[in-house]
Amino acid sequence: MTITELQKQRILLAKTEPVKSSVIGMLVAEAKKLAKEAGEDPGEAHIQLAAKRQLKATEKTIDTLKEHGQDTAPSEAEVVILKEFLPQKMSEEALTIEVKKIIESLSEEERTMKSKGKVMGQLKKFGDTVDMGMAAKLLSQLLS
Repeated sequence: MTITELQKQRILLAKTEPVKSSVIGMLVAEAKKLAKEAGEDPGEAHIQLAAKRQLKATEKTIDTLKEHGQDTAPSEAEVVILKEFLPQKMSEEALTIEVKKIIESLSEEERTMKSKGKVMGQLKKFGDTVDMGMAAKLLSQLLS
């Protein structure tokens, strides 16, 4: 999705879904800022990075609100919206298949916990679609 498409969507949603419209507005602003800092035209990668950063900040806000016994519903609604702009994570089944393929490509001697970093490095080719925490747990099970 392009910045222009997001801006159009934001305008269309302003009256019917003001929260989503607001979140999109923040995303557009952040993506433009990131692109400008990189000396690039804003694109999908900037939108995803902006969404990832905003998601992390919003999740911290939710934790703080919970600590103080305050309402988290508005922030949780933002989280749902932000996740729409992130790449979908690989399922545990798909991740297991990919990890097993990588392990099978190793020699018998390399199929130990010492190769965990090597396997994790190869999983990086899948980008943000891999839950690295899940991959680490899976590797611990398969390599032990």
